[in-house]
Amino acid sequence: MKLLFAILLMLFAANMPVAYSQMVDNVYNGRVVDVKTTNALPFVNIGVLHKRIGTVSNEDGFFNIDLAGAIVTDTVKFSCIGYDDLIFSVEDLRRRTTPVPLKQKQTQLAIVVVKPQYLKSMELGVHTETDIVTGGFTSNDLGSELATVLQYNKKKPAFLKKVFISVAESSYDSLLFRVNVYAIKNGLPDNNILPEAVYIKSAIKNGVVEVDMTKYDISFTKPIAISIEWLKDMGEGKLYFSSKFFKGQSFSRKTSQAVWEKIPVGVGIWADIDYEYK
Repeated sequence: MKLLFAILLMLFAANMPVAYSQMVDNVYNGRVVDVKTTNALPFVNIGVLHKRIGTVSNEDGFFNIDLAGAIVTDTVKFSCIGYDDLIFSVEDLRRRTTPVPLKQKQTQLAIVVVKPQYLKSMELGVHTETDIVTGGFTSNDLGSELATVLQYNKKKPAFLKKVFISVAESSYDSLLFRVNVYAIKNGLPDNNILPEAVYIKSAIKNGVVEVDMTKYDISFTKPIAISIEWLKDMGEGKLYFSSKFFKGQSFSRKTSQAVWEKIPVGVGIWADIDYEYK
């Protein structure tokens, strides 16, 4: 009888759902997956809207977020390029014990961007390669961002070709960032207009990182913001970017989904663009 009971208990346990998520001392540990394939989704932005509470999932989709500073009615947002946003109340997320599923956006027909014949090149943003005035991320929180605005206002569109980021000092052996391109709304970076994620991996210690953006077909007639996003905890170290006083307009945010804040220097992020002049 005892043997039969033990076998039944083992069979019951084998069929129990695996708890991928749990709360431990106000820290929610979970995983983000594709709803259809159940494959892990790396580097998903996760945060409490309009608060300085957030993070990014790792390469295997796992994440942890400290909700001690949130209230039960606050909203937690999951966002990833190519997927629909998903939101939970803090209360609902605390109770969740299964992976967070994101749904791919419906495939749209690719828009063919036909560039005009008469184009001129222009540089926008804050071009500086100094190591005298520098700036850095406001925190080590995953999802922390620095953004510089590309000022442009013309009836005819500009086309984004290359983005440059000036690293003044890095003590890390390797850097991993995501480049984001935001539309501007009410003077602040708003929605990401990139069709797919753009990652930078570099071992640069001092110098300019160049990113080719031509294949993403980004065109614009109004200002946009280019940001660099901190994706991975690389431990203690130094990382500073060339900056300039009284030049350009730059913003930072502490973590994913946090509010953007203006900073007193222009961060060394600039771009080469083409624009139509006839």
